[in-house]
Amino acid sequence: MPTANPDPYPPSLDSYLQSSAVTSKIGSQSTWGETNDNVYAQFAATGDWMRSSLSDLEVVIDSGVRTVIYDGDADFILNYVGVEAMVLPYPLF
Repeated sequence: MPTANPDPYPPSLDSYLQSSAVTSKIGSQSTWGETNDNVYAQFAATGDWMRSSLSDLEVVIDSGVRTVIYDGDADFILNYVGVEAMVLPYPLF
């Protein structure tokens, strides 16, 4: 059976991610915003897809920027296995 349109999964996290309880806990200095679909589509159309961002991430972290990597096994758009392998000191495979 098809899902409802719009699909109710995943639920919107906007109110949670914009709550002062969360932003103060993680030290957020900006407002949460979901990925812009137009930007995503334009990027995907370039063919520049699935490259490692490890070196860029290292530069950001090494420069002292506090960083959150938000990813999970129930996320259907992100490659959580690849992200986990990238951030672990000893990859699982």
